[in-house]
Amino acid sequence: AFLERRRQLLAKYHESACALFTAHPGYHDRADFLFRYTLHTQSGFETAQQGFLSRGVHARRGVDELLHRRLGLNDHDFPGAAELFDKNISVPFYPSLNEREAAKVVSAMREVFGAA
Repeated sequence: AFLERRRQLLAKYHESACALFTAHPGYHDRADFLFRYTLHTQSGFETAQQGFLSRGVHARRGVDELLHRRLGLNDHDFPGAAELFDKNISVPFYPSLNEREAAKVVSAMREVFGAA
């Protein structure tokens, strides 16, 4: 039931994301690993997070921490990881979201990313 609910959320979010972005990488109609739903923002994580928070949606980073930083390595050696960390945002994507809450996330996505 949890996996089916995540698939339903994936379809709902993916439909909105495809309308907002000309290319939305990483998600397919059938995804085998449904843990987070992330979006890439040109404005940066903090700006996007504030946009979501102002609409009552708590969004977080795509990952909590970069492994190379934990190991004391320089971002210069991992530019792709550092950029994604700084520009990806993960929206609520858990099975207990009800339809009203999921619609709120979709509405916030549209407003934050410019298609209100």
